[in-house]
Amino acid sequence: IKISAEKPYGEKEIEEAMEKIECINYHQVIEYNGIEIHAITLGAAMFSITINGMKLLYTGDFSIEPDRLLCGAEVPQQQHDILIVESTYGTNKHEERRRRERDFTSYVRKIIQGRGKCLIPIFALGRAQELLVVLEEYWSQHQELHKIPIYYVSSIANKVLPIFRMYIDYLNEKISGHVNYGGFIGGEEDKEKSMIKRGRIDDIRIRIDNEDILDEQPKERNRIQKIGSRFDIRENNSDLDEEQQNDMLSVHKRDEPCVVLAAPGMLQSGLSRELFELWVEDRNSGIVIPGYTVEGTPAHELHINQRTIVTQKGERKKIQIQSKFISFSAHSDFTQTSYFISQLRPQKVILVHGESKKMNELNIALKQKFSKQEKENKNEEEDDDDEDEESKRDEMKKKDKEEG
Repeated sequence: IKISAEKPYGEKEIEEAMEKIECINYHQVIEYNGIEIHAITLGAAMFSITINGMKLLYTGDFSIEPDRLLCGAEVPQQQHDILIVESTYGTNKHEERRRRERDFTSYVRKIIQGRGKCLIPIFALGRAQELLVVLEEYWSQHQELHKIPIYYVSSIANKVLPIFRMYIDYLNEKISGHVNYGGFIGGEEDKEKSMIKRGRIDDIRIRIDNEDILDEQPKERNRIQKIGSRFDIRENNSDLDEEQQNDMLSVHKRDEPCVVLAAPGMLQSGLSRELFELWVEDRNSGIVIPGYTVEGTPAHELHINQRTIVTQKGERKKIQIQSKFISFSAHSDFTQTSYFISQLRPQKVILVHGESKKMNELNIALKQKFSKQEKENKNEEEDDDDEDEESKRDEMKKKDKEEG
């Protein structure tokens, strides 16, 4: 593949494209030049397109499994001729969600009990918020953890929270109710009301000032509110400058266990990478990789049990930090994808959004699965036909006997 150094488009082209975008609601149908477009399902932005009577469904990223934030994607009721479906996880199968959550919290607790620091590299949208919900629930059930700080550090994730509030009706009922009463996604003015409503006012602090959150000896100030949340959220609406970065990184110098959720999710740069490099040789500390990893990234190398890393300064370090991969991905796995296809029964399936190897494996597995099903269905039909023939012969014999 030839990659040109020249950008294929610039700001001007983006602005021109934005002017052509038309927003539609879920389940709304629009027509454009004889093409019918239907935003068909909640839980994912799937589009059903009808052209000359032929129906095509494009899934985008989807999961029919509900999570802590969203309901599972709906399965369209109408049959489609062509299905374009994501194939991120290929033939992999996710573990049962409750087991994943149990493994996740147990691992974090193990690191904390060993006086280590637990790093969780996160993506700003979706997984970060879901993991906060899981941790918040677990912390609330274990009083002995209430003094263990959880640092949630991502300027992009902080910008995402208003979007969650704006589209609250698309969250599941449990979370939307929590948001309505404040909670960690709710507004600042509603937080105390939220905790009182849920009967969880205690001495756990939320630290929201930009100066003292990670000082060696943080001071009590009016900006520290005792509202019952277990999250130390650094409010930061821009990229960290050098002074702020040094301030954030000072957390590793503290002789106390803690949990840090920091971007980016694959450790390729930023604060998560810097903390990882600082703790990589600490046997007591641990890291949880909670999502998909791309080949060539430090998170992927950790996932495949690489034993050394090269730091951003070019130093080679031995990986002694404890590590665990627990996927909380919102992408469909083989079980979900094959079920989805079986319900739609399309004539053609086009696989997209996946690595070449995984797509090929999924292609083979799907063909084997559905050719086997087709054969079984054909055998059942033949058995039914044989039974019908036998029944007809019995009836004819009975009729001949009565006439005779």
